[in-house]
Amino acid sequence: MLQLLFEASHNEVPSQLGNFTLAEELTIEDLVSHIRLGRGAADCLAGLEKSVRARRVVQPASAILLDDLAGYGEAKTWGLELSADMTDWRKGLITWGDVDHRAVVLTGPPGTGKTSFASVLAATLRIPLVATSVAEWNGRDHLSGALKGMQAIFDQAIAQAPCVLFIDELDGISSRNAVGGHYSEYWIQLVNRMLELVTKALLTEGVVIVGATNHVERIDPALLRSGRLDQVIRIELPDAEAIAQILQRYVGLSIPVPELPDLAERLVGQSGADIEMLVRAAKAGARRAGRMFSAGDLNAQIKDPFEGMPPNDRRRIAAYRNGQKIVAQVLGLADMMPGHRHQNLRSLLGNGLSSERLPTEQVCNDVLTVILAGRAAEEIVFGDVSLFGTGNSESDLATATAVARELELKTGFGEMGTVYLGDIDERSALSPAITAAVRRRIESALNRASSILLDNVGELDRSERNAQQSRLDSECSQILH
Repeated sequence: MLQLLFEASHNEVPSQLGNFTLAEELTIEDLVSHIRLGRGAADCLAGLEKSVRARRVVQPASAILLDDLAGYGEAKTWGLELSADMTDWRKGLITWGDVDHRAVVLTGPPGTGKTSFASVLAATLRIPLVATSVAEWNGRDHLSGALKGMQAIFDQAIAQAPCVLFIDELDGISSRNAVGGHYSEYWIQLVNRMLELVTKALLTEGVVIVGATNHVERIDPALLRSGRLDQVIRIELPDAEAIAQILQRYVGLSIPVPELPDLAERLVGQSGADIEMLVRAAKAGARRAGRMFSAGDLNAQIKDPFEGMPPNDRRRIAAYRNGQKIVAQVLGLADMMPGHRHQNLRSLLGNGLSSERLPTEQVCNDVLTVILAGRAAEEIVFGDVSLFGTGNSESDLATATAVARELELKTGFGEMGTVYLGDIDERSALSPAITAAVRRRIESALNRASSILLDNVGELDRSERNAQQSRLDSECSQILH
């Protein structure tokens, strides 16, 4: 169409037209503004390109793309599938109606990279990013100002389509079921307008909406229904493997790759944002000291969770965690990281701890064995056990008890037979028969964990020595720096 237009207006086609890749982003206003009879065809084409690029969020040549991300799980898969669909859509192989990944709500703990995901997604799709937040809308004067702010950002996204519209702090628009009192009319109008704008935007070809929230349960259900923001994906804190990949991206060639897994193990529980800040601080420390950045600088920045703890207690905790890790590896549950607490068996198994969608009794018992492996390791190494892993509702022992109880009462795997007894009260749960069945299942898993560790006692000893050496190296690095 551009070729025909230039032939009609200038009786020539600029030679650069063959390399022009922005035609689908042009508007009628662009054509009217830049194709002038008194201007050369090549200059007109250059003006069109400049106009389009001025509207785009231009990513630097080294921009991170979805393929480079680590620790994003299902969100990364969603984005890559959308990228493939967008490519087919651009080629005319499918219609926009065939693209099913047009909207998503990302939820999870702070610092897990929900905001970063939107910009990386836009860079991968090679389309502009239009970013806003509910706090920005609510910061305007009165209801009319908030509604105008919402309208303006959605109008911008529709005008710039194809684009990614990112809405942060989505839970800032409270559910209509949760509001009341003097300000209920304000929130009801805000939610209703949001529903209209989202519906209209998603009918526009090329508009992708990404919402982010730490509290998805606060969002109005109507906003999450089919045809609106109907896909919710939770982004968890990265595991050790993902942390090693994140570190590799931030440290580059400064630290040898084989050293990263040990560093990553010490950073489990940190978010991607925490890790980025830590690396930045470590590099700054090396720069101010006038030396090359190294693993020592990074070690000096990582807080020792056992700082100030007596050496014997540090050894106990190291043995406890190493025992869990060894048994998890033997049973094929290496992704089962210490620190994850789930009182519900279904959530425990559904959190990536089992590759099976319908785990068997054996898989459930494997999970129980891993949970109790720390206690077994402590007894093997020291001849007794401490209060570590016990004492509160979030502890390993509490989790193991809850899992064993569910297996006995809710799955048909227990000594009570093929029955479901999940709705019994707390007093009934403490009956001698139920308590004895739960205890026997826990003891069986504990004995099994002990047997596995005794078969791998060399690895348990080696893990303890490595943990001690790692702490020694960290302490030496801090002294040297």
